[in-house]
Amino acid sequence: MLCLVVLLVAGGGTAGWWFGLRGEPFPFASAHASEGDPTESAPESWFVELNPLTFPVMRDGQVRELVTYVVQLEVPDEAAEAAVKARAPALRDAMLSELHGLYAYRFIHERSDKIPLVKRHLHAAAQREVSVDVRAVLLKSLDTRPQQARRR
Repeated sequence: MLCLVVLLVAGGGTAGWWFGLRGEPFPFASAHASEGDPTESAPESWFVELNPLTFPVMRDGQVRELVTYVVQLEVPDEAAEAAVKARAPALRDAMLSELHGLYAYRFIHERSDKIPLVKRHLHAAAQREVSVDVRAVLLKSLDTRPQQARRR
C-alpha cells in the first residue's frame, strides 16, 4: 500500500514538473481547436511595446551572457492599452523576475525551442500583473551577447 502511495505522489510530482515548469503542452490541449467561421473578421487589437528587458544569465556563479527581449503586448481596446501603460514599471519588474527565474534552470539552456516557453511565462506574468485581458505576448526581437568568463 505504501508503495502505491509513493508511486502516485512521485508520478504526480513528475507530471507537474513536466507539464507545468518545463512548459510542455498537455497532450490533449490541441483537441479543442477553435472552429470559428473563417468569414468572421479578426477582433481589433492594440499593441503596447514595453522598454527592452535586459538581464544577465548566470552559470557557475558568473555572468555568461546578457539577453535582451523587446516585448509587445496585444490587448483588446484602448482602455486596456492605457491600463497596461499605467502599470508598465510593475509589469517590467514582474517580467524580469519571471525571466530571471526561468533562465536559472539548466533545462532552458538545453532547449532549442525556448521562445514558446518564454512567451508563455511572460504572458502569465502579464496576466497576473495587469487587470485587463492580455491576448498575446509578441517578441519583436531577441539579442544574446555572450560574456567572457573572468578568472577569480
